[in-house]
Amino acid sequence: QQQQQQQQRLLAVIFSSAMISTWAARAGLLAATSVGFTFGRDRTFARTESPQRSVSESLPAPKGHFDIAVLGAGLVGLAVAREAAARGKRVIVLEREPYVAAGASCGNAGLGHTGYDAPEGSLERRLLRRAISLHPKLYRSFGLSLNHVRKCGSLVVAWTPDQVQALENVYDESLKAGDLDVQRLSKSDLKSFEPELSEAALGAILCPNEAVVEPFLIPIGYAESALRHGAQIHVNTTVATVSRQKDAWRIGIVETPTSSSMNRSKVGQQLAERDTQEESLCDLDKSVDGEVEARVVINCTGLYADELERVRLHDEVAPFRVTPRKGQYLVFETDLELDHVVETVPSQFSKGVIVWSTVYGNIIVGPTAEDQQSKVDRSTDEATMSRLQAWAAKVVPALDGAKIVGSYSGLRTATEFRDYQIKSFPADGWVTVAGIRSTGLTACGAIGEYVVDLFEKDFASDGCPSTVPRHERTSSEAATASAPTPAIADNSNNDKENDKDEKDTAFSKTCSRAEADLLGVSKAKKSLATPRFACQLEAVPTLQALSKDNDNGCDAAADDDDTDEGDYAGIVCILHPSGCMETYSGKQCGTTS
Repeated sequence: QQQQQQQQRLLAVIFSSAMISTWAARAGLLAATSVGFTFGRDRTFARTESPQRSVSESLPAPKGHFDIAVLGAGLVGLAVAREAAARGKRVIVLEREPYVAAGASCGNAGLGHTGYDAPEGSLERRLLRRAISLHPKLYRSFGLSLNHVRKCGSLVVAWTPDQVQALENVYDESLKAGDLDVQRLSKSDLKSFEPELSEAALGAILCPNEAVVEPFLIPIGYAESALRHGAQIHVNTTVATVSRQKDAWRIGIVETPTSSSMNRSKVGQQLAERDTQEESLCDLDKSVDGEVEARVVINCTGLYADELERVRLHDEVAPFRVTPRKGQYLVFETDLELDHVVETVPSQFSKGVIVWSTVYGNIIVGPTAEDQQSKVDRSTDEATMSRLQAWAAKVVPALDGAKIVGSYSGLRTATEFRDYQIKSFPADGWVTVAGIRSTGLTACGAIGEYVVDLFEKDFASDGCPSTVPRHERTSSEAATASAPTPAIADNSNNDKENDKDEKDTAFSKTCSRAEADLLGVSKAKKSLATPRFACQLEAVPTLQALSKDNDNGCDAAADDDDTDEGDYAGIVCILHPSGCMETYSGKQCGTTS
């Protein structure tokens, strides 16, 4: 417990200071402490056969034929790769930056949206609602806890009489979206719901299902899960040539030059505008270092999606245009903690400037919405920072004079359309995934489902198409997207090679602490592969059903507390390396924790 508390303090310090630095640097620090990845300038994420994973320094260029080549390792690309790999597809992900989630995803605010401001009937709203239903299982399978996902809800606050009238539209749209728990709050109600909110607030709509999440562990979780399901992720890999030959795409790749498109900043300074020239996604005159062959290309290149579409269209203009929309943020270090995310009444183009407490205790105000031509400039400017500081003090007066620890910005992938641009082109062996504006963090799990459904419908092979789209299936049918991330097996004993087919259900001997922590009593079933050793992990109806029927599980301690809550021993039975494990009912020690 002391080690966990020390780690939480360390991560809080990292996130307090690293807001000033680049998002990618923060991802590297966080991954090293929380997940076991080593992030560096190496070309490929490699998974070794032990739980401690690292990046190989001298891996050869990828070889072989793949079902899917995902171009872009942002949130959406990683979610698509994870879903496809979980369904048994051969998947490779190509990312030109040194890190995953290094483009538009690196500026995500860490906010979970319910979709009330997405257009009615839009694909965006439909996938947002589907994604919300996936999150509990999915995030637990990544090892995320309540420390990383805080379902605090949001207040959509009106500051003018006109905005008070507009609140009714927010209320109506929330109901249409399926968020039936929304509430109208009067001026007098606000003080009890958010004590730190300014007296100038005139009313609000409470959206209790919106959330604050850890912005980096989610994409890292998708990457980790994709790797464990067999996907390959290659970073520092630039697409140089793309050509269609017969029934497959040939993708020429080169190592990304040392100069990255990401902004770099010095601690304590604002981000400076990048002084290098804009870079094109593909340079068809380059000589290549290697070649990848794939049946289908999935364009998840975010800010560069319209440029890559020209490859499919043989240099014709893409049917949409990506306009980078910069959002600048200001970060405060304070003991103050807000109970809710404080939003403004949204416009057609933006949710407005938001104030919220992060999972690490900082308060952030932002983002702005500034369309620009540059796809690499993530600079912040003093004038915008001053406006954000003034807005924060207006919304939460206690922030007036609060210590500022940093600023950062992100570039959203806005298009001329108010909906996702996701479409399959069977004749071209191509799927386009673009225009995922501000809701990619929330919706990416459902986007992955939807895109792989398109793949299975339009590019089915071996006579195994998916007959019912997963985003339309019942919870019992749609098991893949929310299936637990398989644990890495201990391959020191070669006799266990026959167990590979059970990697999605069998919990291995060498499960790491993060993998053990993701198991909740409501997510395990006492179907033992080996008594006193392992459990088969499946969803079960209710905890009550388990507690009534646990007489033939592990040989666990008896229930001494004389309560009628049921004996929870034996529900989760694993052999943990340390011999002890934190559970919902406290610390359990022994071989059957």
